[in-house]
Amino acid sequence: MLMEISNSEAYREARWAMKLEGRAVETPTVVADEVRARPILEMDWFNAKICKIWKFSFPLTPRSTTEIHVLVKIGQDLEEDPRLNVFKKEWFEGKECLDIGCNSGIITILIAKKFCCRSILGIDIDSDRIEDANWHLKKFERAGKTHAKASKLEVSRSANGSEQSVAASPNEEMMEISRDCSSTEANLFHVVSFQQENFVQSRCPPEKKYDTILCLSVTKWVHLNWGDDGLITLFSKIWRLLRPGGVLVLEPQPWKSYENNRLVSKTTAMNYRSILFRPAKFQEILLDKIGFRKVEDITSHLSGSKAGFNRPILVFHK
Repeated sequence: MLMEISNSEAYREARWAMKLEGRAVETPTVVADEVRARPILEMDWFNAKICKIWKFSFPLTPRSTTEIHVLVKIGQDLEEDPRLNVFKKEWFEGKECLDIGCNSGIITILIAKKFCCRSILGIDIDSDRIEDANWHLKKFERAGKTHAKASKLEVSRSANGSEQSVAASPNEEMMEISRDCSSTEANLFHVVSFQQENFVQSRCPPEKKYDTILCLSVTKWVHLNWGDDGLITLFSKIWRLLRPGGVLVLEPQPWKSYENNRLVSKTTAMNYRSILFRPAKFQEILLDKIGFRKVEDITSHLSGSKAGFNRPILVFHK
């Protein structure tokens, strides 16, 4: 029988390590009896060895003499998020930031590391995604410490003349991000935090303000679940939370995307039929109704990016 193991701690550990090594990874499937496979998934080889021997398939024979084959399809290219290449450091460096709809927290953490945020809070309505985000934060922190030790070792060996250099990691992009903000790296838990929150319906403290707010691929879900009123609430709360001169980085999904997801629930189907403010009107609403003073369209800089990151990105200045 087929048993998905993508939610196991061992698999997540292995996937993370492969990502740091610059490899591509896709969800593996264990072909075995479910009961007999369960203890195998908890064995150290999967957590510690799989990155060393990762192939399309390899046999493993436990003491029970039940042969287990882990079939791995290598597909998705886990390269650096291309949106990071078009974001400007001045929007984040030394700034207090908020990421609405942070999902698994990867881009939230990478922004903190690459652009040296003073602080960045990621919020998401889904508690499972916040759990994932905190898990990723611990992994980034651990990877940063490991890289710091390797750097010290390299300096030490070079000074002693025993070796000219230490072999570089295959994923140079990840290492470059780690080197961008050494102070942030050392205090990642002090800079990045995550919490479960329904931004549309929550009450924000009036004294809390941010310099930069990200809203990436979130508007569709707010719109479908809470209609035009929910969208206006989203934009209005962002405006109130931004300090003068603050920046909103907005990535709205196109109307075609709404059509594809309108039947997710009865609520989304009903709201879809009553929506008046389509994405094409968002810029006008934010400038003329909400009060942002100017907008910058950085979409063209994403040309040539992989599929899935071809949505418009608009930067509104308060």
